Amino acid sequence: MFSMLIKSHVKHRARNYNIRLPGDYEFALMNSIKGNIFDCKLVFSWLFDMGSKTLNACALLPGIIIVNSEWAAHLVLFRNPETINAFWATIGHEMTHKDNDYVFWEFWTKDKTFVNWINEVHADFGGTIKCLDGKRAYAIRAVSYKKKYKGKKDRDTLTHPSWNKRLEYISKYNFNEALIRKIATDVGCKNEKLINNICSYYAVLRLI
Repeated sequence: MFSMLIKSHVKHRARNYNIRLPGDYEFALMNSIKGNIFDCKLVFSWLFDMGSKTLNACALLPGIIIVNSEWAAHLVLFRNPETINAFWATIGHEMTHKDNDYVFWEFWTKDKTFVNWINEVHADFGGTIKCLDGKRAYAIRAVSYKKKYKGKKDRDTLTHPSWNKRLEYISKYNFNEALIRKIATDVGCKNEKLINNICSYYAVLRLI
């Protein structure tokens, strides 16, 4: 199931972290990913991001969630509940993207950034409901884990809010109009029609 490139990355990261690679690491990796991912196939790929050392996953291909080799390394080398929790939050996040992201065909504007951020934050909440029993505490732990291993400076981009902002959103809000308007303010989006459309498009998601 795991390519030589994935195995090579895991071994390389074990040396980086000065962790002895478990003899049963392939079994450990297989065991870590057992669970219900609905109709999606889970694929570990080194080629997805050419062996990046930042945790990443992607839901662009129909019926498939691609997980990068760094996740494989974490699941093998850090065999603990925090890693598993963050991993399943990621899978739930990507599955939520497959459901019904808001589509907005405009580029390089604050309106587009607003929509991008909304889709990402919605996926954080949806992923928590799908794979973490809707528990806010688990979501906070997952975001904190990924923030810790972000591998680069934490900052806002055109496609994603910073991990600090995502942690704030998942900690203090449910996914509702109040959060949507908070994100609009953070981005600087003043397009009231777009804001209202998104409020109408997405159902409220509440964490427990």
